[in-house]
Amino acid sequence: MKIVVVNGSPAGNRGVTAQSVEYLRRLFAEHEFEVVEAARRIRRLERDEALFGDALALMKDADAILWAFPVYVMLVPAQLKRFIELLFERGGEAALAGKVCSAISTSAHHYDHTAHDYLEAVSCDLGMTYTHGFSAESADLLSEEGRSNLLGFARDFVRRAEGEAVIEAGPEDHNLRRMIDVFEQSVSEPVDRIELGELRMKGGCLGCMKCCDGDACVYKDDYQAVFDGRVRDARVVIYAGAVRDRFLSARFKTFMDRFFYNGHRPVSAGQAVGYLISGPLGQLPVLREFFEAHVEVGECHRIGIVTDERGATAATASQLVAMGRTVDG
Repeated sequence: MKIVVVNGSPAGNRGVTAQSVEYLRRLFAEHEFEVVEAARRIRRLERDEALFGDALALMKDADAILWAFPVYVMLVPAQLKRFIELLFERGGEAALAGKVCSAISTSAHHYDHTAHDYLEAVSCDLGMTYTHGFSAESADLLSEEGRSNLLGFARDFVRRAEGEAVIEAGPEDHNLRRMIDVFEQSVSEPVDRIELGELRMKGGCLGCMKCCDGDACVYKDDYQAVFDGRVRDARVVIYAGAVRDRFLSARFKTFMDRFFYNGHRPVSAGQAVGYLISGPLGQLPVLREFFEAHVEVGECHRIGIVTDERGATAATASQLVAMGRTVDG
């Protein structure tokens, strides 16, 4: 497999990030690593369209793309930012559409998440499939734990690039399930978990307005019984979902739309509501506003949102435990 590394370090192969890439190249010797010096050679790439064309052709021929960069002032270096602009200006979308990509950065962990969020959004705009990146401390290569974390990231990235599913989307999302498990273990009282994938829903709201005339929903399925018996009167409801197409799954939206059989009555007023989200929520202000509006319109109490967008870290687990304690309180 050919992996093209877009080196966004102005220091070129002398940069700390480049040393992490070199470490991976030696460990994954069965794969071919090619490097595009996007930052160090940016002036030449701007002036010489043929040279830029060669770089783009190399990326087009790759099986996977790995952005590599140091974090400069909460984002990628300006030189890499300019290279990304050139990709949009000179046909990068057509060349890169459908490719798997990820990112590796080195920093002091000061706003590196904003750089990764930016690159994930840019990759999406270029038509690529982005898998979670890796944010390393500048000295991570010097520690066994740092090298182990880097290796774990690389293995997942290679598997994804080779077509092996690492994290399933939707109801079978493994990381989301881990988040749910951690949350449930932190709550002292029993948790009633409703699996939307197993709930018999014949379809989404039709807007037929039959329910507004006092009739039951035209669908004869499990939805109303589950909502009335397990959701409506619960003291706390936690909604859990994985990001798909910049929202959650269509099945999740079906569940939400079917609330309408209650009309606009705030049947869950006073309920405490929280969210567990697997995916890049920080890039999706519309989705976050949806959650906030859901709480506001329902006259509920918002107890927080926990996401894994910074990776499966101890900080995420700590937030899940804190949410559990809030529920107990």
